[in-house]
Amino acid sequence: MIALRKVSNLLPDWRPGRWMAIGSVTFVFVCIGVLLFYTPSDELMYWPARLVVPSGEDTGTIVFYAVEAGNTGRAELESVEFCFSKDALSRTAMPVTVRNFGASERAIAISNEVGMTVVSLGKLEPKERVNIYLALRYPCGMAPDEWEGVFLGARLSNGRARRGKPAMTSVDRAWFNLSGL
Repeated sequence: MIALRKVSNLLPDWRPGRWMAIGSVTFVFVCIGVLLFYTPSDELMYWPARLVVPSGEDTGTIVFYAVEAGNTGRAELESVEFCFSKDALSRTAMPVTVRNFGASERAIAISNEVGMTVVSLGKLEPKERVNIYLALRYPCGMAPDEWEGVFLGARLSNGRARRGKPAMTSVDRAWFNLSGL
């Protein structure tokens, strides 16, 4: 009981609602692996989207894949590469396009390795975001690939890549820091 009082005296004198809010936010972000109260040095987050467009009875289906990727860490990421299934990218309907957030086209390098096509984005500054666009054609009767069938992973020179919305993570971290919690 004495130890509990000592711990209680060390904690700020907040109302229960504030403690519940902090506990809830901490629980949610620990479960999904994103920290609001700490910005890692090297972190890349990406968020995929997919749009299926039937192009006609005889011509099959075109599927547009878009990936928003962003450096949500504090340090520059020297080398960022996205790896895609070589088999899936053999059905491209148009070239792979990468745009810096704000719509300017970004220079990329595309290379092939065993079973995969690698799209090299180069370096990514902190808070910098890019969008990667793919359009794949599927013949009649062939089911379009899910994201997991197209994407094989991200490679970074340093740090770790995880699935999550880069814009929302940055905004949530800013709100958390401004709130003074």
